[in-house]
Amino acid sequence: MAARTAGHAPEVTYPDAADFIRVRLTADTSQGSPLFDAISLRQNTRSEYDGLPIKTDALNQVQASTLEPGVALHFVSGTGALGTVLDYVNQGNLSQYADKTFVDELIRWIRFNKKEALASLDGLYTRASGSPEVPRWLGQLFVTGTKPQQQADADAKKLRSSPGAVVVASESDGKTAWVRTGQVYERLALKLTSLNIKSAFLNQPNEVADVRGQFQSAMGLGTALPQLLVRFGYADAMPRSLRRPVEQVLVQP
Repeated sequence: MAARTAGHAPEVTYPDAADFIRVRLTADTSQGSPLFDAISLRQNTRSEYDGLPIKTDALNQVQASTLEPGVALHFVSGTGALGTVLDYVNQGNLSQYADKTFVDELIRWIRFNKKEALASLDGLYTRASGSPEVPRWLGQLFVTGTKPQQQADADAKKLRSSPGAVVVASESDGKTAWVRTGQVYERLALKLTSLNIKSAFLNQPNEVADVRGQFQSAMGLGTALPQLLVRFGYADAMPRSLRRPVEQVLVQP
């Protein structure tokens, strides 16, 4: 989207035969887009939402998001359907927070205070999740002491405050499918942002192998595989996690 806005036509080569993605840019007419304008505003808003239903016109626009071959969006709304999603989010949480390796990795990615966030320019800043700033030793103690059911209950409140959710599913589970899934999510998230609708991942049902198959069946996906679960709704923006400047993540040939 940035390329098109800057006057380039992108041609993507997917990782079917090699472990890289090639994007070839050729000169083209600049094509501005509300989705491009939303890039700097988009965030995973990890707070509780206000529970209000999404306006019909806005929801229609979101449901019309551009897809990729082999990737589909499955929208979920209503107490019953969201309750089914919640069951599998709970199962995923209980499994993950009982897994020491998962908790250890989570702690490595959390930035418990502003000093840590500024030093690393990556990870998840605690304020972005509505948590206070604390010394690392205290934050580690809190995370390791969190009972699986406590985390499940916290995420349950967040999902119940959301008027809807969407499962991004793909027909296959290869690298090209993952990239195309990411492209579809990109457009979905930016469309939501352009309509002032907040969103956040609740990917637990897709990350635990034993739960994933059950979630696939419960969502009526057939042979399609759930890759991402995104809740959405209206809420205020949250503080942002910091990210490194482009110069630090580019490798020059």
